[in-house]
Amino acid sequence: MPEYDQPEPGVVEITGEQEIAPDLVVVPNRHAQLVPNIGVIGGAHSVLVVETGMGPRNAEKVLKFAADHAKGRRLYLTTTHFHPEHAFGARVFAGQATYLVNRAQADDGVPEDQVAAAFASRVGPVFANEAIQAAGGAAWADPALSGRDRSIAVITALVAQGVTGDRLGAHLDLARQQGLDDDALTALMVLLAGYLGYAHASLAMEVIHARAGARLSAAAGGAQETTG
Repeated sequence: MPEYDQPEPGVVEITGEQEIAPDLVVVPNRHAQLVPNIGVIGGAHSVLVVETGMGPRNAEKVLKFAADHAKGRRLYLTTTHFHPEHAFGARVFAGQATYLVNRAQADDGVPEDQVAAAFASRVGPVFANEAIQAAGGAAWADPALSGRDRSIAVITALVAQGVTGDRLGAHLDLARQQGLDDDALTALMVLLAGYLGYAHASLAMEVIHARAGARLSAAAGGAQETTG
């Protein structure tokens, strides 16, 4: 498996593409969070694109790559499910590709061409438009902040809202990739407790402690298998 430098979450990069069979290409997600593996499957007269990436900026990259690969063949698009990073760029393909979706997916969520309107009805058109545009990853790629800076900011925001479980855990894992070890995360929680209150900070600390314990258990199991 190729090794990648710490990729930005949510940002599709058309790099390292692999042709795993004739006319079957995969653009790997580089182990980036909120980025799917992109598939391009070619036939005699058409090409099927699998996944769009999150938001229009990512989808534009995927569409260009697919169109270049197709070389004039008709484009089709499908998505494996309606998570934002898989399907919330489909509107970019309008007029360029035929969108194929199964019945289960059709019943699962808001149609892509209605996402903006549905979101705007809840938060207003200005905020909705900004949020959807930003989903392409611009905020995650701004050079004014390091990956470590972003991890601290996002974790602080999540702790302030009382977010725990896998949603917080995913960002804790990313923070470790950015150089924040358990000691640093513990120090951050101690600091936040004074500003946000011990209730929220202690909930986050439980997640940090549980994930650290799980890693130690996994490492101990691996060592036993090696010596067994």
